[in-house]
Amino acid sequence: MMGRCYSPGHTVYKWYGGAGITVCPDWHDFMQFQAEMGNRPPGLTLDRKDPKGPYCKENCRWATMVEQNRNRTNNRHVTFGGETKTLAEWAELLEMPYKTLHPVQDAASTPHSLPLDAGTSVHRARPLSRAEQGEAQWLKQTRSTPWSRP
Repeated sequence: MMGRCYSPGHTVYKWYGGAGITVCPDWHDFMQFQAEMGNRPPGLTLDRKDPKGPYCKENCRWATMVEQNRNRTNNRHVTFGGETKTLAEWAELLEMPYKTLHPVQDAASTPHSLPLDAGTSVHRARPLSRAEQGEAQWLKQTRSTPWSRP
């Protein structure tokens, strides 16, 4: 954490210290950091809730790698039915293959509909499986607003 933020020679400094990410002064003392955050729970690592914010008690949590990967600054978010989530979260929630939704991520930034009308996987140009066809039909029937990026 300290190296990422304060050592220009660190391999990822440009994404942390070089991008203005800092560590709160109290956490420059490891004992204070440990007093505020506790010991690292098994299977979790330190994550910043706001990935553009500093390392401090209010902005940090212990998180799984899945949680951390969904909290990256380079994730694109999609709004559907008034809810904004990453494509990976939508794919999991809708029980759809991520690759079926992936082209939304690469589409123009203006609002658009998810292109599921042709019965073809929009990522691989292959016929959809029966399960995918059912999921696509359900998605078309239940969506109340077009997909858009915030």
